[in-house]
Amino acid sequence: MTAQDMTNTNSGLEISNADAVTMRLVLSGSWCLQDRLPSVESVIHQFSSDPGIERITFSSDGITRWDTALLVFLSKLNRSCQENQLQVISDGLPAGIRKLLDLAASSPATKDTARSGEKENLLSHIGNTTLDIIASAPDALRFLGAALKA
Repeated sequence: MTAQDMTNTNSGLEISNADAVTMRLVLSGSWCLQDRLPSVESVIHQFSSDPGIERITFSSDGITRWDTALLVFLSKLNRSCQENQLQVISDGLPAGIRKLLDLAASSPATKDTARSGEKENLLSHIGNTTLDIIASAPDALRFLGAALKA
């Protein structure tokens, strides 16, 4: 696969093969919500069209600034890589991004909120909601702290 440059005026993404089984993504420029960002689908298409790809690596030395837009891009990419059984090696990403991605990946799955056949009385509903809020508070505070630190 030859290098494919998807650079625009705001953010850049270059896709190349580091070796026969490794796809390398080089990120550069600004990766913020107001910027025009490359699509995750273009990366997914690249590795889907090459069945020999087993892992994805990153180089982010060229990133000038980032916000949640980069987190969303990488989260979608991680999810697709998991579905396609590809290993994601995030060592080349900024430390703050790696921490936030790890935190997002380790958060517990939300419980099914579908109603059961029984109707819950008001007092039980208030009590259960309060217990749910108290139980999720430490995770929310950890996430907030990691986001502020990053």
